Amino acid sequence: MGHSRGVLWKKGFFDTSIIKITLKEGVAKGTFYYYFPTKKQLMISECSAYCFGHGLNVVQLTFN
Repeated sequence: MGHSRGVLWKKGFFDTSIIKITLKEGVAKGTFYYYFPTKKQLMISECSAYCFGHGLNVVQLTFN
């Protein structure tokens, strides 16, 4: 999900819908849910990938 990070960063978590993400990525909504059961899981994955890409060691991210 290469473009999802940009959408989430630009619009923010709450103003970004799954539809916006899947349209930007060019994938079906079902494909999104196959990999990420929730938008929250996508955000955790994107934050972890961002940190890893910048040499930061993240043990666990959680959102309440």
